[in-house]
Amino acid sequence: MTATAQHPQQAGHAHHAQDVHHAQDAHDAHDAERFRRTLRTRVRRVGGVLHLSLDDRDLVLDDTAELLWHRLAAPVTLADLTETVAAEYGISPDEVRDDVAEAVAGLVAEGFVRQRCRP
Repeated sequence: MTATAQHPQQAGHAHHAQDVHHAQDAHDAHDAERFRRTLRTRVRRVGGVLHLSLDDRDLVLDDTAELLWHRLAAPVTLADLTETVAAEYGISPDEVRDDVAEAVAGLVAEGFVRQRCRP
């Protein structure tokens, strides 16, 4: 599950571990928070690969990150995303939970995804 930055920013990387921890806390708090794509993100497919652009940041998504991106069209919990990935690959949610949380935290840190509390 990777979203590869084309123009990495060192400042964003310092907060990544903290964002991962926060995303996992959201899961542990019984999905108190939902995530959704940032609406002003430009999306294009080049050579069969999905590219995201926002301000001065560009990401290239692998197949699993693209699956997450499509589910993030509407507000969704980490548990929902974890179930989606587990079902897609026929594995246990426990096997992908940390990877999903890390991928979502990375998208949040780069500004491609918003994190919000439930209403």
